[in-house]
Amino acid sequence: MEKYFAAILATLMTFAPVPQVDIVVSPIATSGSASFAIQADGNLWAWGDNFFGQLGDGTRQSGENPVKIMTDAVAVSAGSFTTAAISSDATLWTWGDNRMGQIGDGTRTITERVVAGPPHGTVSTAVTEDNCRLVPTKIMDNVIYVSVGDFHMAAIRADGTLWTWGWNFYGQLLRNNLRSNNFSISIHNEPL
Repeated sequence: MEKYFAAILATLMTFAPVPQVDIVVSPIATSGSASFAIQADGNLWAWGDNFFGQLGDGTRQSGENPVKIMTDAVAVSAGSFTTAAISSDATLWTWGDNRMGQIGDGTRTITERVVAGPPHGTVSTAVTEDNCRLVPTKIMDNVIYVSVGDFHMAAIRADGTLWTWGWNFYGQLLRNNLRSNNFSISIHNEPL
């Protein structure tokens, strides 16, 4: 019996080798289910889960092989299902899940549908291409830093102002109310 379990354990512990990359990548970002890397030449690559379009390749097809997303990236940040990158000209680009307005383009696209259930059905949020941005969307210029949360984002512009958008249930957008915003709002106008 011990040999049997040892054989099963050995099988489970076998890992596939990671393909060799002949160039150094930096920086990198990972979410719960996708990974991103920027090569020294600015090429941004993505792989992993893509259910919400968080890879940014124009599809919702997941994959273990890296796909090129941008050619001039200098920074990348990944949330649960949303991604952001800053290009070499300091432009902020975002893509992926937008159900809480976390893309920051002024939209919040939730498609609701009634699902059969007792006694009158329940309302659930359907994930459709209407509430996902499948390719990078330009959000703002002069960005020097971005951080993506689960359903919100924050960015710092070159003038030092802090901008936030998305879901604000816990006050994470630093607003005096708990309302979510689907567009970027400067919440700290003095340089940080």
